[in-house]
Amino acid sequence: MKKQISKKIGIFDPSKFLYHASLGGKASAKKNKMFQYWHSKEGQKFRASLGGKSHKGKKAMYKPGSKRFYRVTPDKWNDFLNKGFIFGSPIKSNKGKKFTSKRKKKVTNGNIVYESVFAAAKANNVTSSCIIHRIKSSKTNWNYFYDI
Repeated sequence: MKKQISKKIGIFDPSKFLYHASLGGKASAKKNKMFQYWHSKEGQKFRASLGGKSHKGKKAMYKPGSKRFYRVTPDKWNDFLNKGFIFGSPIKSNKGKKFTSKRKKKVTNGNIVYESVFAAAKANNVTSSCIIHRIKSSKTNWNYFYDI
């Protein structure tokens, strides 16, 4: 490229400046089929699935006392076990935690008491997350209902 600039050949030839300028810049994204696929629903779905596929069949293993875990393929499990690793993850360990029962909370919209968030969502033809959003919002009358 330096040679072309110094000798003024190719696109750097002053007699051809107007010709090359008339060609325009890069091709637009609207005409590029690969760019269109990349941003389409199918392209986004394909790229989203790649992360999960890369860990298919692997298991998390860590050394006790360490906060780091590794995803290991089945052919390397024995090697890691011999080095003192165990299966699981130190980050989301349930050891020593008490499990509390998740009882259904009753929900009210100010007039009607529903047995659960799901029942309220079904009765109002919305999703459960919509009902939870209404409960958290201070602008609505929705709230959890506790029996006394």
